[in-house]
Amino acid sequence: SRPSEEILEEIESLVGKEYKTITLLGQNVNSYGLDKKGLELTFPQLLQAIGEFGLKSGKEFWVYFTSPHPRDMSDEVIDVIARYPHLAKQIHLPLQSGDDKVLIRMNRKHSLEKYRMIVEKIRDTIPQATLFTDIIVGFTGETEEQFENTVRAFDEFRFNMAYIAQYSQRPGAASSRWADDIPPEVKKERFHRLTEVLQKYSLEMNREMKGKEYRVLITGRD
Repeated sequence: SRPSEEILEEIESLVGKEYKTITLLGQNVNSYGLDKKGLELTFPQLLQAIGEFGLKSGKEFWVYFTSPHPRDMSDEVIDVIARYPHLAKQIHLPLQSGDDKVLIRMNRKHSLEKYRMIVEKIRDTIPQATLFTDIIVGFTGETEEQFENTVRAFDEFRFNMAYIAQYSQRPGAASSRWADDIPPEVKKERFHRLTEVLQKYSLEMNREMKGKEYRVLITGRD
């Protein structure tokens, strides 16, 4: 883990130069500090230090982070995000699949129930938070029933945004030793079906925003 003192100094420098958004980037970002236990800040402590700096700075900026892992998404992280206005209320929480057996084969080390508990904590603690996720469709051996479990997860969690990918083999990954047995046309069909579910809920949430005021950052003309 990169020294927190160095990270905080860089954030202070960027804010001093009028940067408005900063992203903490790591894989997995919320495992930060666990390789230096007792010697370095934990991830929630790092977020808290950034939040305290934001309050003292008098500057307006937002700090995001990606990509976290549900395994390490603690209540403490969510509580800190809720506490400080400079910590963006947008949470990236990769699900990858809505089926527990597929998650085991992906070696994801979280279950749908664990994920559900995190989302419930987010909804209760930061009701205005937007939630986005990562999903892989057509993973080796994924049955139609297992894909339908992912559709049901989308119906339950109502994601604001999702990065949906069609599975492809990656050299070195354990799954690369298995046959890529889902036909491309099936992957494509599942991709489109899930995208339609995402668009349905995104549209509903966009409509709920009508007539309300929001503080936004304009980056250019489109």
